[in-house]
Amino acid sequence: MALNEKLTRTFVCEGEGCNKEFTLQFLNTQPVGEPPAGIEQWRVVQNNNGLQFGYCSGACESKAALSGKHDFQRPPQIQLATERDAHVAKKAVDKLIELRG
Repeated sequence: MALNEKLTRTFVCEGEGCNKEFTLQFLNTQPVGEPPAGIEQWRVVQNNNGLQFGYCSGACESKAALSGKHDFQRPPQIQLATERDAHVAKKAVDKLIELRG
């Protein structure tokens, strides 16, 4: 008995306002049928964070790049205090006031 693996992949353009998508079917890693029109323009962008974006055309890719969508996002350098941190700080200030008192 032979094992045949069927796979369907759908590529959705991540361009703002674009609703194009392409669906490809594979049988044992080989494409089945003709590729959909326009798939030859498909492009993938990967930024420094390792995030990947897919676009149906250079126009959609360019708009996304100009909007800053691909920019490297650094983690925040300042961490906001939690409620517990604020409580501990208040207790320390109250103790200091009491000692100086």
